[in-house]
Amino acid sequence: MTDKQSIRISFSKAASTYDGNSDVQREVALEVSALISGIIRNGCFAVAPRGKSVFSGEGLRVLDIGCGTGRLVGFLRSELPDASFTGSDIALPMVYKAIENNKDIQGVTADCDELPFTGSSFDIICSSLTYQWSTDLLSAFKEVKRVLKTGGIFTFSTLGPDTLYELRASYAQACTKSAPPSPIVFQGVDNLLMNLKNAGLHIIGVEKRIIKKRYDSLFALLKTLKNIGAAPPVKTEKNGLAIGSILRKAQEAYSREFPWPEGGITATYEVIYVTACKI
Repeated sequence: MTDKQSIRISFSKAASTYDGNSDVQREVALEVSALISGIIRNGCFAVAPRGKSVFSGEGLRVLDIGCGTGRLVGFLRSELPDASFTGSDIALPMVYKAIENNKDIQGVTADCDELPFTGSSFDIICSSLTYQWSTDLLSAFKEVKRVLKTGGIFTFSTLGPDTLYELRASYAQACTKSAPPSPIVFQGVDNLLMNLKNAGLHIIGVEKRIIKKRYDSLFALLKTLKNIGAAPPVKTEKNGLAIGSILRKAQEAYSREFPWPEGGITATYEVIYVTACKI
């Protein structure tokens, strides 16, 4: 099970380096924003108070769960200039960064599994690349339903099980005498949808996208993951093989098995986008 304290510490340490190392995260947040914008522009939104335009976003309350440095909020503000925004994150330094980058938002330190808001508080709830860290998806989605207004929409992205499969395979080759390190294996679409339905949310749409990125080496990939707070744990083998030795062997396997055509290595991100609503 995910150690929430470790997650909080990792993302807290990464608050100052996140924006400069999160190209994938930026790309995905932009896609989440585009999905929400498309719903609003097409009029597929039933929660706005009578007499107020959903297209202007007047009177709408928006919650970004796992807001990080506030990038998704920044994208949505241009589409919903008259909406009010709240950003929540498990790491307090990330909340500070989100407020620094979006000075008119409310920032709250909160775990996605336990939201500190009253029921039916928000018209739109969004999240980008947060729910892969949840230890209890059913509880997390029940919390979304609780704080979402009837007719409101919930759009989020999360990482699927094929994310960084190259890294897992390379570690497995490097650790021949004991179990390899165990980075978190993310949930697939079926499990996500099952938990959403069990939480009482109505699913509107689901899509998957594969993003391939180039890194100079395994060490460059791990440095990037560390700088965004998402570095997987690497432990020594039972026979005492040092971490450095494991990483060197993993680097050799990674470069051999998963090269980028023009040099370097390939890393895969499987991104799942889901939109649901409360009816």
